[in-house]
Parts: sequence; C-alpha cells; structure tokens
Amino acid sequence: VLSTALSGGGAEYVTRVMLERLPDTMCIVFENDKNIHVKKKVVRVITSGKKRGFFFSLLRNIYRLFYIQWVKLRYRPVTTISHLEGPNIANLVTAAGGRSIIFVHNQVAQNYPKDIFINRVKLALICLLYRRADRVIGVSTEICKEMVEDYGVRETHSQFLPNPIDNEKIQQLSKIGYGDWRDELLNQQYLINVASLTEQKNHSLLIEVYSSLIRKRPTYKLVLL
Repeated sequence: VLSTALSGGGAEYVTRVMLERLPDTMCIVFENDKNIHVKKKVVRVITSGKKRGFFFSLLRNIYRLFYIQWVKLRYRPVTTISHLEGPNIANLVTAAGGRSIIFVHNQVAQNYPKDIFINRVKLALICLLYRRADRVIGVSTEICKEMVEDYGVRETHSQFLPNPIDNEKIQQLSKIGYGDWRDELLNQQYLINVASLTEQKNHSLLIEVYSSLIRKRPTYKLVLL
C-alpha cells in the first residue's frame, strides 16, 4: 500500500485501516513525521522533512520513484494499492507491482483549479496514466464520473467505494468517560462533521440539511470539527 502518510485526512486514515485489516501487507509512505506505527505491520518511510524549493522536490520525487521500484522488484507484490496523486503516479510509472489499484479521494478539477505549471504537469500525468490502472476506485460517484468522462478511464475499470467506517471502534470509544465537557456532549444528540473548512467539503449543504432537521428535532446540535 502506497500513501503520502499515515496521519492527515481521509486518504491517510483509509491507508491505516487497510494496513490494519489486510493480511500480508506492507506499507510505503512518503513521510511519517508523527511516527505512527501499525502493530505487526511493516511501514517503510521514503523521505521526510519540509519542502526546500523546486529542484529539491524534483530530486526527492525521483528518489521516491527509484525506491518504490526497488521495493516492487524485491518483494514482487500481487497487488499495489495507492492513495492520492503522488503515490498513484508513482504506482503507475513503476513496474513489477502486480495489479495496480489506485484510490482517487478528490475531484481532480477541484483539487487543481489554478492554471499554474505544477498543476498542468499533474493533470497531464493523471490524464496519461490513470487509464492504465487495473482499477480506479473513486470514494464518491462524482469522482468516478469525472474519471470516466474527463480522464479516459474505462467504465469497467472504475468503481465507487466509500471510505470505511469502523463502527465497532466508534461504539467502544463512545463509552469512554473523560471527566470534562466531552462527557456532557456525549449525553446529547448531535451531528458531527470532521473536515477541513474548505469549499470542497460543502459545509453549506450540511448547514442547509441541519436547518431542515432542527425544525423537527430542535434538540439536535451540529458540531464542526
């Protein structure tokens, strides 16, 4: 499994869940600054540190490609699963990784709206490479539609698969007492949305839905995390 990191947003969370649940799986991440480990699983970190300009980033990306290629040649995996653009591109330009399954977590058009050089390069690579994947997984139906209509992915190779939710773990955590304001919150009825405060996450729709809900259930609260 290839990913940018094991901490961060939804894609990183899915990477962690996959690593925990899939047997005989190892993980390669671009960085692991929070030093996250998954019990009984191998996590290889390629590089770390902050960006230091265009040429440093270019050299680092080239090194990442060589490293991933070396790992594929050494272990000959049956399947290589990747998340997000950087790992997806690395997965598709390297060989000997078995079946290539790439996860697309955001609509590309919304992810790279600015007409700048680096975005043009990424869009060109996505257009050229994504259609070569054995399976392109979109975490929403709109992403799958975009992949087929705008990036040449065959419909038979595109699949919608929402991000997993660990209901059992959530149930266990909900029974924990904290001895502070969180205990009061847990005794109330509420909706919670965990997301960055960006246009892409569509909080305006959430607030419209909540506005309709509280007409019928005025005790419900909305928590934005």
